[in-house]
Amino acid sequence: MHCQILCTVFVTAILSVSLAFKADIRADTNRDGIVDLIGDSDAHDKDEWTWNRGAIFLPNIGDTDRRCSKIAVEHLDDMGDADIEACNDASDEIQRAPQYLAPLKTVPMADVPADAVGQISLDIDEIAYHNVRIFRQEGNAWVFNRANDTFSHEELKSGLELGIDARDIRRPNKWDGNVSVNFTVRSGNEGSVDQVAFHVAPLQIHHNLQAVQQVLAMEGNDSTVRGSYLNRFTHDLGAVVEQTNVPNGLRLLPQTPSPNDPDHPNLEIWTQDFVEPAYVSMPGPNSTTVSLRILIRSAQDGREMDRDLFLHHRDTGVGAVQQLGGPGRQIDSLGNLETIPPYTHNGKSYPAGRIILGAQGNDKPYLTPLLYVKALQDPITLDTSFLGVSHVDEFVQFLPAATPRGWVAVVNDPLAGLQMLRNVQAKGASLQPAISRHNDTSLDPECGPYDLDDTRCESPRGVFTPTVDALLADGDMQALNEEAQRRIAENLEVLKNEISLEEEEILRLPCLMQKHGFYSEDNFKVGAFFPNVINGLVLSGRNTYVAPKPYGPIVDGQDVLAKAVTDVYAKANTTVRFVDDWNTHHPNGEVHCGTNSFRDMSIPWW
Repeated sequence: MHCQILCTVFVTAILSVSLAFKADIRADTNRDGIVDLIGDSDAHDKDEWTWNRGAIFLPNIGDTDRRCSKIAVEHLDDMGDADIEACNDASDEIQRAPQYLAPLKTVPMADVPADAVGQISLDIDEIAYHNVRIFRQEGNAWVFNRANDTFSHEELKSGLELGIDARDIRRPNKWDGNVSVNFTVRSGNEGSVDQVAFHVAPLQIHHNLQAVQQVLAMEGNDSTVRGSYLNRFTHDLGAVVEQTNVPNGLRLLPQTPSPNDPDHPNLEIWTQDFVEPAYVSMPGPNSTTVSLRILIRSAQDGREMDRDLFLHHRDTGVGAVQQLGGPGRQIDSLGNLETIPPYTHNGKSYPAGRIILGAQGNDKPYLTPLLYVKALQDPITLDTSFLGVSHVDEFVQFLPAATPRGWVAVVNDPLAGLQMLRNVQAKGASLQPAISRHNDTSLDPECGPYDLDDTRCESPRGVFTPTVDALLADGDMQALNEEAQRRIAENLEVLKNEISLEEEEILRLPCLMQKHGFYSEDNFKVGAFFPNVINGLVLSGRNTYVAPKPYGPIVDGQDVLAKAVTDVYAKANTTVRFVDDWNTHHPNGEVHCGTNSFRDMSIPWW
């Protein structure tokens, strides 16, 4: 029979150690997916947690059967963003997703006295206490273990079957993710106490060695010009996804209704920027992992699609988190968050890879503290202040390859782009348009290529192109690309120093840059001249790369830039599939900015 005790603090000093019985609580301390009650594999060093040893548990913040999402949609006018996030599978004392419980057991006590009682409690850290739940198994049910419930002599003899989960992820300046669970057994004036340490699984950002399971993009519409072009883009994208047998295909996310005009939804196109699919995982039995997908909202609180993560995209096994109060800058979009695949350098291993983020001077993305886990995906900051959109995905990516590390870095090379044009000139094709795309759009004559915020310029981009000769004769254009190359090289040196990146591990991609709309004499800002091929979607596990069609100059009936790009990716045994995004995403982003992906979560990080 269980009784409720309000106090959670045990004064263990008054308990004398008895040789007649010994409290022994165990978890999966050695991370093999089982709790060893017979041997000692989980018995030693269990009360201290390190990154190399110690039990792991999950923040159980999915939304089983979309219970919380339905509540939020129904009461949207009465709920703020924090209220919406606060409702999840772990927000009360009901266990809705026991598959995400970490196992916790006590060793059966055959000789425990008949008057003995046991107790399971958390350590006295109040923050941890409010972030952690413990359940006991009663038949097929999991029952919340309230503060200092007691267990009978018979239950102690049989051994307790328990489970533990967290109500939240670790948060900067709030909870470090650590908790200790105490098991106390008392008989008369005698007692025994044991303890096991846990750490909540850290958020992990996917890298491109993890196989794609589903591709995400925004749905278009037929009520606007750009919406109809978005339909064409997703149609072509869907064809590639289907042909490469991505397991769960292409998922089109619905647009958010405009608050001022519900019959005409907003046209969000930047699927990469408002959400970062992440995950948490812990060891499971038989060399498996137990993983929960968690969607990270961008730190752009006013963005309509961001809030939709909580209203429409949480589900069973899928949670969402946010860090409110962000300033909503370009660097806070999540195209500015990428991951270097796993590697080892100077004796230090990064089994989950490392995050890279773009900064503008001393300004770093608002989410940086939330993502900072030094021992796991320790972020590297690059300087993206020279880019109009300021995202790392505009000039660098990482690609699976048959190298000792299993991957290569791909970086933009503007000087190689200039050399490509010189080669075209040398072949006698210098009067060819530099951009070979035929103009199929109408555009206000006062609209420039970056005037996306002007309502007159809502239509797709027209084609503005000089000849190859004229482009090469433009001294300012050459100087701009030389400076862009210098900025990229500085960032590449950072990567070389941080991760010991060798030249043979780098593939260089011809490109060309032009002045961005934010450019001024005092503010060097560049964007892509040709569609920026490096901003594409890596279909890991499919040896396929979905890239924006570059529309380079034509020589002997062939797009020389497309050929050069295809040759570069072939070095990594990757086939390039081109998709036209000129009228949807170019020039402020490309295929990568317009898509996202759910990836495999089974690779252990421990």
